[in-house]
Amino acid sequence: MEEKVQRIMTVLGLLLDCSPETINAQDQYGNTVPHYAAKNYSNYGQEHTAIFHYLCGKGADPSMLNKNDETALHSLCSCDGGLPLDTAAIENVLNYGAKVTDTDNEGNTPLHLAVKNLENLEAIAFLLDHGADIRAKNFIRNTPLHEAANGMFWPGVVKERYEIMGDILRRPQGDGGYLMDEPNAEGKPPRQIQNERGKDLREKIDGIEKGWRCWGLCWMWKAELDDELVR
Repeated sequence: MEEKVQRIMTVLGLLLDCSPETINAQDQYGNTVPHYAAKNYSNYGQEHTAIFHYLCGKGADPSMLNKNDETALHSLCSCDGGLPLDTAAIENVLNYGAKVTDTDNEGNTPLHLAVKNLENLEAIAFLLDHGADIRAKNFIRNTPLHEAANGMFWPGVVKERYEIMGDILRRPQGDGGYLMDEPNAEGKPPRQIQNERGKDLREKIDGIEKGWRCWGLCWMWKAELDDELVR
C-alpha cells in the first residue's frame, strides 16, 4: 500500500512540476484536486493521508468551494463506506484553511455528513473537539443529531457502536439533552428518528439472519439431493 501511495505522489509531482498552477484548478463542477483526493482516497485507510499532506504542501487550498459550496472537508466527511475517516487527514485540511463551520448549499456542515457513517466515531469526536457545532441546522432543520439518528447501516455495525455515537454527540450539549427532542422541518425529533431507525435496523438484522438460515437450509437440501442422485 505504501508503494502505491508513493507512486500516486510521484505522478502528482511530475504533473505539478510541469504545471504548478493547476494545483487549485477547478473542473466544470468546481471541484479541485483536494476535492478529488478526498472523494477517492479518504476511506482507504491512514496510508493515503500522506496524499493530502503532499497536496497541501504543494499549495493546494482545501477551503475552496465547488458549485455545491463544498470544501474538501465536506468531500472527506461525505464518504459512506470503507474504513473510518482518519483524523490526521481532517487535521491536515483544517490546518490549510478548511473550517468545521463551513456549510454546503444544503446547509450541511462537515459534521452533518460525518455522522451518517456509524464507523466514524473518532472523526466525529475530533470534529467536535475542533469547534463543530452540534446545534447547527441545515435547510431542512436537521441538526447533526438528526443525521446521526438516521445513520447508515453497514454489516458489522452493532448496537453498541450506535449507542457510542449517541454518547459522543450528547456530550457537548450541556442542555439536558433537549436537542434530542427538537423537531426538524418534518416535525421529527432525533429521538423519534432514532427509534424508527432502531426498529428498521432490527428488521434488517433479522432479515439477514433469516437469509443466512435459508441459505444454510438450501445448501443442506441440495447436499441431500445430490447424495440421493448419486445413489
